[in-house]
Amino acid sequence: MSSHRYERAFASYLREVVPGASERGWAITALAAGIVSVHNDMLRAWLKRAEIPATEILDTQLRSLCGLFSPVLFPDPNERAASSRVVVAVFDRDIGPGRVLARIQSAIDGAVAF
Repeated sequence: MSSHRYERAFASYLREVVPGASERGWAITALAAGIVSVHNDMLRAWLKRAEIPATEILDTQLRSLCGLFSPVLFPDPNERAASSRVVVAVFDRDIGPGRVLARIQSAIDGAVAF
């Protein structure tokens, strides 16, 4: 079985279990490819050195990989995406950097989170 077939199998499974999968297709494809790549890398390492604890290492590596994709595949509904925030700041040309930073800090300190 080629690695591409494994990728498709993992992607198919992820599309079934990840809520809103159609909106996160790129992440599902990338995670499926990553799972196969990490597995194949560990398999090659184990074939070279059979004494390594391959199962434990693979488990750790796959958990780390899935952790990287977790915020994208399972976003926190209470957290707004950073890309949805827009900041516009306009300051007089004559104001020095210190005063600009002081005004920004003052605005941050008094900001209301939405």
